[in-house]
Amino acid sequence: FRENMGFDGGLSSPHLEMARCLYFGRLVDDIQLILFDSRRHSCNTLLINNFYAYGTLGQLLQTFQNVSNMLWMVTQESDVAMEDEMNKSGVKDIESLSKRKSCLFETLQSFAKLMEHLVIPTLFLSPQPMAQMLAQQLPGALVAIPVAPEAFVQRLQSQVLEFVLPVWNHPSFPKCNKNYITSVASIMTHIYTGVNDVNPQRSAGPNVLAPPPDESSILMIVEMGFSRERAEEALRRVVTNSVEMAMEWLFSHPEETQEEDELARALTLSLGSSDAPADTDDSKGKETADEDNLKTPPVEDILGTCIALLQSTDTVAFPVTDLLVVLCNRNKGQDRNRVVTHLVNHLKSCSMEDLLSDRNLLSVVSHLLALILNEDSIAR
Repeated sequence: FRENMGFDGGLSSPHLEMARCLYFGRLVDDIQLILFDSRRHSCNTLLINNFYAYGTLGQLLQTFQNVSNMLWMVTQESDVAMEDEMNKSGVKDIESLSKRKSCLFETLQSFAKLMEHLVIPTLFLSPQPMAQMLAQQLPGALVAIPVAPEAFVQRLQSQVLEFVLPVWNHPSFPKCNKNYITSVASIMTHIYTGVNDVNPQRSAGPNVLAPPPDESSILMIVEMGFSRERAEEALRRVVTNSVEMAMEWLFSHPEETQEEDELARALTLSLGSSDAPADTDDSKGKETADEDNLKTPPVEDILGTCIALLQSTDTVAFPVTDLLVVLCNRNKGQDRNRVVTHLVNHLKSCSMEDLLSDRNLLSVVSHLLALILNEDSIAR
């Protein structure tokens, strides 16, 4: 997979470029099918560990960046051709560039879907015995492997963020199609949610406590064949006494049998290698400390792109709102005031002339602020 993911964008013709991009799209789709089980909401942690250690995921992200750069180049050429659309050759150029852009978007959408899976902590960290395989040290690894599953997921999020941010901040990003924008916004939302808060609840503050499990709800779940302990755990996990939501959680988080637990532990032990270097306690502590610091851009930069997206189209209002609500609730709500203040200051700076355009700034910021206040009670 790593050998076939290499691409620097230097192809001699648009036809070869489109063929190569379509190939990458199919290849990425295959990787996602191999690594993730959408039906069970789980992943193959052993393969993830290998893909990471031997550089396949790193090569995948690099290829995503190269294909993205190609999209910006084609977009720029398309803008120039649009200015010359009255010219007959210009029309032909527009049709050709439109096909190339469509092909690139299809490929990038495949990348985005896979990257979205790579930043969801719940796919990696449950069940615990399988999660331990993420930190399995491998002989001949090309990339240093973090010493704990949580650190591994955080490192993965950090790497994905490094390659997604240039896309998010690019001036042509608001011109992309809705599905691609939605996927990138979802990636950002999962990254900002973080590893420690793997089950964020909408319309709830950061310190909201779950209600005690209701006895009638517990009995209803037990009557369906689950143990009382599992029923209580599910109700606590979904932070509500909804039997339907608890059942959904139970089906997406099947209980490990003793045989599965023993198999996972045996597999973990069998993968150990005396060739792998042993880390000292000091080095482990240092690496863990480094992993805990996920470097994210200033909130104002994220807000700037959110406003630009809504000025381009309101079809992505809800994915953008999800991201901003997560920003309000992360790190015990320390960014909430910055988010709301930034939007209020934009409102104050709007002039009457702004009302003359269809997608005026006053309308966009008001809409965005209203959505956040609807979702986040503490912000209100």
